[in-house]
Amino acid sequence: MARRPALLAAALVAAALATAGVASAAGDAPATAAKGSSKTTMLYDVAPGFAPATLSVKAGTKLVWKSDRSNTTEHTVTLDSSAAPRKAKFFDSGDIGPGRSYSRTLTVKGSYLLYCKIHGGMFQTVKVR
Repeated sequence: MARRPALLAAALVAAALATAGVASAAGDAPATAAKGSSKTTMLYDVAPGFAPATLSVKAGTKLVWKSDRSNTTEHTVTLDSSAAPRKAKFFDSGDIGPGRSYSRTLTVKGSYLLYCKIHGGMFQTVKVR
């Protein structure tokens, strides 16, 4: 009977380690969203700013950028037109205050580099497939 608690403890540790490995692997991959769905990106005052920094979506997915309520400053979601698909239309969200959001549906396939005009070090790559 003394072995049963030890076996249970070993099983719990193994399950916890397996779950941690899955969570770690998922954290390394870009976030994805299906066509016709929506995907929310958060904007934070602290690095890296855009979360996730890399996003992969199907063409036609509605993207929503939401500024965290705890932010103390505004942010923008601005397309770097020199690093975007040729047929993509330029966009700039304007200032997004804390707790506010901006949305856009990207339909042209390719890689988009987005940045915050207020905070030059904030970048996000969106891959539309």
